[in-house]
Amino acid sequence: MSITPDRREHSSHVPIAVEVAVMVFCWSFAFLLLHPMPTLWYYPLEHRWTWETHSTGFAMDWYGRTLVSIAVSGLGGAISWGILRRRALLSPEIQDGWMGALVVSIVFVVLVIVVTSLGHHPVPEPLPPWYEPR
Repeated sequence: MSITPDRREHSSHVPIAVEVAVMVFCWSFAFLLLHPMPTLWYYPLEHRWTWETHSTGFAMDWYGRTLVSIAVSGLGGAISWGILRRRALLSPEIQDGWMGALVVSIVFVVLVIVVTSLGHHPVPEPLPPWYEPR
């Protein structure tokens, strides 16, 4: 089984499309941390899910932020791969530039997560009246 030159040419764009998808994930995750938007919230004590901007009780939005970021990154990676496969091969310098942009994006998101978690001093929700510690 041999790979045709046309197929090999398109497969060389896949790593860049994956890098674009990872960058889009990082940027969308950071955007959702900085700008609250309606997302999926899980209420573990009530075992229910809601779609809202802010929680009304003890809830977590990590799952919702991650799912939205995965969907946006998949779309971004698919669009970039579609654009790249219509173009000629990219030079190694451009591919190295994409890798540098990926590293900067990951560092940026880590910094955003650290800064936003340092700036938040959440007040713990009171325990439900029915809760009895063991």
